[in-house]
Amino acid sequence: MNGLVPALSTLIVGLSLYAIGQLSLAERIRALSTQICAAVALGLSVYVASASIGTDRAFSGALIDDPLARMAHSMILGATAVVLLISKGFLIRRAVLNFEYPILVLVAAAGTIVAVSSGNLLITYVGLELCAVAIYALCAYNTRSPRAAEAALKFVVLGGFASSLFLYGIALIYGATGSIALTDITAALAAEEGVGLIGGIGLLLVCIGMASKAAMAPFHAWMPDVAEGAPIPVAAFVATAIVAATAIVLVRLLFQGFEPLMAVWRPVMLALASVSLAVSAIGMIGQTNLRRFLGYALIGQLGCAALGIGAGTEAGVASALTHLLVFGLALLGLYAFLMTMERDGQSVSKISDLSGLARLYPGQAALLGLLMLSLAGLPPAAGFFSKLLVLWATVEAGHLAAATLAAIAMILGSFGYLWIIKVMYVDAHEEPLDLQSGPFERIVLFGAAVLMLIGAFPLVGGFGVHEASQAAAAALIE
Repeated sequence: MNGLVPALSTLIVGLSLYAIGQLSLAERIRALSTQICAAVALGLSVYVASASIGTDRAFSGALIDDPLARMAHSMILGATAVVLLISKGFLIRRAVLNFEYPILVLVAAAGTIVAVSSGNLLITYVGLELCAVAIYALCAYNTRSPRAAEAALKFVVLGGFASSLFLYGIALIYGATGSIALTDITAALAAEEGVGLIGGIGLLLVCIGMASKAAMAPFHAWMPDVAEGAPIPVAAFVATAIVAATAIVLVRLLFQGFEPLMAVWRPVMLALASVSLAVSAIGMIGQTNLRRFLGYALIGQLGCAALGIGAGTEAGVASALTHLLVFGLALLGLYAFLMTMERDGQSVSKISDLSGLARLYPGQAALLGLLMLSLAGLPPAAGFFSKLLVLWATVEAGHLAAATLAAIAMILGSFGYLWIIKVMYVDAHEEPLDLQSGPFERIVLFGAAVLMLIGAFPLVGGFGVHEASQAAAAALIE
């Protein structure tokens, strides 16, 4: 089964590097561990993207290899490779690069790969926890930073709470249906004339647990703190790979396991979307730290994806997947820039540090502004069209009120992104930045911004992203 290759490969490479790194004669391997892990992730991403079409199952349906899984695998591995490449220079300048860092990143990626491929609730839980344990360690990776320790502690506490709710929900669902396999759960729920109390509570707990892991409001409290306190490369990895992949896990659970209960979970998802967009729009106001600002921005982007999921249709799922890819790419570019922000040899991340950027670094300011426009959902950036697809799918599904509220929240939230552009182009700088841009950071920032621009034009058709999302959604809802 081709779907096993990414998870097994990442785990084998990570564990092998760790074992070799313990040898006294392996200094060269230790020094190259980041490049090795990045190359493995990038190669696997290309392999998965070029894999054969169709659906395959292994271990009695516990693992699924379908277009949705392959799309998620390619996204996770691609983001993993990019984060590893752009983070090495930053961690070296901070004198905190150890060979365990890329290994933990690979282990976290392996956990999410298992989770998005799972057709069994218990396997989903194991995959998510494998990822969570590695992320907890990564958040506290910089042992000299009190903020990193605080972020890790909050993540552990709230992550454990979400995991407990999810596991308890699994137990209740097993009690109501007699199975933890998604196909069996669907058959059992379809055979019932009504929704049992135990099954309904179990589904609600699963939704809350997954919403918390995916940083959807009102279960979002950990996200801004992790975005601000965790090392920047870790925050980038969580925002662009882990959280987005968790949203895809939720898509699979709802549509392959609980589709007969759509009347129950659809209003929950629409409510999560509206609250997330509102919290994001309000939370971005008055922020002074760019990292915390991006944490609140991520909540809003996930709220937009939740709106597409809540539409409950194939078009809604396809638009949600498209938006996850678009905002993930935009955030990669932003975090690549954030890693270069320094002054007097120290990393800085205040929004005011961007003042006058357009005068000192006009090229970087233009690229950064384009990424902000995409996250804001304003033309001509690709984010405008991905959000438009989500709103249109929601209206087509008959949820006009939810779409209207979401559109209002999106418009209000766009002012936060425009404020960043105003700081760069209008405010006078007091202390200029000293951007420490390596080749990978420049390539990622430039590439992400260019894709946000030309990816919106019909000539290139978004490079086939929406078509891939439609294929994944069609395979899921067949």
